[in-house]
Amino acid sequence: MLDEKKEEEFNTRLNLLYNSGQINERILNFTKKLIGWLQEQHILIDSEKGNMLVVHLALALQRLEKKEAFEEGDIKTLKKELASHPQELELAQRMAEMTKQELDISIPEIEIYFIAVHICNAKNLI
Repeated sequence: MLDEKKEEEFNTRLNLLYNSGQINERILNFTKKLIGWLQEQHILIDSEKGNMLVVHLALALQRLEKKEAFEEGDIKTLKKELASHPQELELAQRMAEMTKQELDISIPEIEIYFIAVHICNAKNLI
């Protein structure tokens, strides 16, 4: 569980995104739900790297909801990077499933890999 100070920091960051019109209320609330779920999975995101995950997730979900194009990355490199981190990739895939179920937003495979990299980064694995 996040301490109160860190939770307030995440909420402040998300509220800044919301108040500036970068994310809508639906994405704000769902991002908070995903962060809570990650905590339940014992993913501690209480660092600056965790903040990067939160912001990336919120902005990616908003772009997907608006059906904005994503830059294609080198998925082969990402797959290679994540080969030794299957648990983090599984978490990102589960988050994609939750997003599809609750928001009817499909997360492309490349973005799932980017989310997994952010999870690894938040855990100081890469």
